[in-house]
Amino acid sequence: MTSSVSVQAHVTVKELKKNIKNQLPTLKHQTLIRLVHNRKELHDHEPLTLHALPHLARIAPLPDPTPFLSFLPKSLLDPAWDRHWDESHPLELTGTDCTRGGRSYARPVGWMRFGLKVKGKYEDDDWLGTPGPRNHSHPNEWFVTFHGTAFRNAASIAKNGYNTPQVWSTTDINVTLGYSQKGFFQVNGKQYRVVMQNRVRPGATAHFGYHYDCNQTQFPVLPRDIRPYAILICPMAPSQQYPY
Repeated sequence: MTSSVSVQAHVTVKELKKNIKNQLPTLKHQTLIRLVHNRKELHDHEPLTLHALPHLARIAPLPDPTPFLSFLPKSLLDPAWDRHWDESHPLELTGTDCTRGGRSYARPVGWMRFGLKVKGKYEDDDWLGTPGPRNHSHPNEWFVTFHGTAFRNAASIAKNGYNTPQVWSTTDINVTLGYSQKGFFQVNGKQYRVVMQNRVRPGATAHFGYHYDCNQTQFPVLPRDIRPYAILICPMAPSQQYPY
């Protein structure tokens, strides 16, 4: 759900965060609050006027990567892509009428996304599409897939990409649950899963004789045709948890 917090326009981001803690009981004891507006993170020392926030501006909280991604150097991360896809996102941005690269894309509701620094890494950034909330595809954009893996593999994939002869990937994040069973890990007594979020070149599946259609959700591609751009982390339901 969406909550409202009132502040004066001249205050700093740090003061805004203090108001959020005071006015929203669910965040009262949270030690770190990260906020984003128009895909730009707001920093404590900045005045709100710096960001030209309109009246009734929509500011989204970001997940804290510290407990989860200590194995990754910050130089590999891009907070501009961070998201927490929870029930507070508008229905029009979590429904089924959304595409990326001409393929249907269901945002991974319930998962935390931590972006990887991939802009400028390749010949152009067209494969990512245009940043910002949207439900439509852009020209030359690659479509979104997910890859379930072990937690210990996430760092290597984030740094070097995939280095196997072929990579199985899926457009349905629920399919990854069967492949990320060894990817669970524990933080503060809770268990989590890890999944890589990727972009796949349209037409790449034809190399192995797979011709993508709306009923096909998983397929192999060559490593050159798949690019990881985010790490997804989700708390495991009690029925899914493993004994330690």
